[in-house]
Amino acid sequence: MAYTIIEVEKRTAISSRTLRFWASKGLFPFVETDKNGVRYFSQKDLEWALWISFYRSIGMSIEKIKEYIELSRYGVKSAKERKKMIEEQKNLIEAERLRLDETLDLLKMKMDYYDALLRQGKDIANPQDKNYKMPDPTKCRAFLRQVEKAQIHFRDEKPQQKASKKKLVKKTLQA
Repeated sequence: MAYTIIEVEKRTAISSRTLRFWASKGLFPFVETDKNGVRYFSQKDLEWALWISFYRSIGMSIEKIKEYIELSRYGVKSAKERKKMIEEQKNLIEAERLRLDETLDLLKMKMDYYDALLRQGKDIANPQDKNYKMPDPTKCRAFLRQVEKAQIHFRDEKPQQKASKKKLVKKTLQA
């Protein structure tokens, strides 16, 4: 059975605009077009639209999906390459997950701080407060990573920049 783009939209919940865009980028190489330019999708094309939607949802670029489609034409011969593409995407998602976990840790630390602030009425983690106290970076991976980045940046600076920053840090710690 052949489906028009509107029928594919109804069956997949993927907008016809998105389907047309993907088609213009070559993501449906087997879709047939009649003399009036109307695209007709087969059941396989419809299922492929769902896979494209999935790959887009996990952050795969249109170029990578197009490459994946080209490789899939070779069947088993290209399985290693296609698996590698999926593994690369998985690695990107795992890295993003780590970043999000660290961000959640930082947000939880800030929420704990505000709970304490509301209980005690002291704003000691506010750099603008005279009683400022640096939060313990070991309690939050994201904050610890920021401190590490700052130290790396500090090490890479020119000597005169380092000296002026050291003075500023020393002054800040003494205050």
